[in-house]
Amino acid sequence: MDFRREHPHLDVIVIDDGLSANVPHIKILRSLQLNFILSVKPGDHTHLFESIDNQAEHGESQWFEETVNNVTHRYQFINKVPLTAGDDTIYINFLRYWENGKDGKVREFSWVTDYNLSPGNVE
Repeated sequence: MDFRREHPHLDVIVIDDGLSANVPHIKILRSLQLNFILSVKPGDHTHLFESIDNQAEHGESQWFEETVNNVTHRYQFINKVPLTAGDDTIYINFLRYWENGKDGKVREFSWVTDYNLSPGNVE
């Protein structure tokens, strides 16, 4: 809590793993006016991924795809989704990224953030 008092004007982005993508931690980050990008995984955030998949089926998420040097980059994003199923949930923005590499392997990563996501900034 001393961090923001000691550095009131410092622009900060907190980058953290999936263990930190929880309501109490994000509330602390917001109270300290710290931006965040937190990793999330389907096994650890079941409700979030079910909600995203449900919204995608109804056309509520956005997609962006490009191929550069035979590597396909695919992005799925949606703003203002509930992190959890509980009454105390908070709303965050979600980004999922797939990379289909030259080797044919598909790698997938996903994050939650307080940044508003758009086709112009997801990459």
